[in-house]
Amino acid sequence: MAQAQAKKKATRKKPVRSTGKKTARASTRSRKSIATRKPSRAAAAGGRGTAAFGHLSRGIQELTGLTLLALSLLLLLALSSFHVADPGWSHTGLGARVLNVGGVAGAWFADVTYYLLGYMGYLIPIAIAYLGWIMFHESRPRHAATAPYGLVRALGFGIMLPTACGLADLHFRV
Repeated sequence: MAQAQAKKKATRKKPVRSTGKKTARASTRSRKSIATRKPSRAAAAGGRGTAAFGHLSRGIQELTGLTLLALSLLLLLALSSFHVADPGWSHTGLGARVLNVGGVAGAWFADVTYYLLGYMGYLIPIAIAYLGWIMFHESRPRHAATAPYGLVRALGFGIMLPTACGLADLHFRV
């Protein structure tokens, strides 16, 4: 048994050690490439790197995401607590207290949304919640090249909403 273990140890490949020549060349290359790099805009402007403000911008982004999530919840509550007796855009109400959870502003929002979009108005809080979720969970920074995509998505949502209203009217007769 001991002979078999000794034989296994003898047949194992030993790690190859470098002579150090490649390491010296690689370090020379990295020094050259560092020396020839251009300074970043932040470093050129004031010597401060963007790493110092990375946590602050991430915190602002998370706060914006949480704010959008709370706004979408408030709009969803305003839409779901719509009451015909509340004063709004299309009628003055009965003069009693407002029954909408969002108050007068919620009653107005729900009235305008139901008047213009019908039940498809529930897509507005869903879209705002999705945007808040993306803002809260996105960990990588946005690049300037991808900025137009947000505008294209917003334009697509703006076109989809009236189209969905028309299709819902044709098919569901609500």
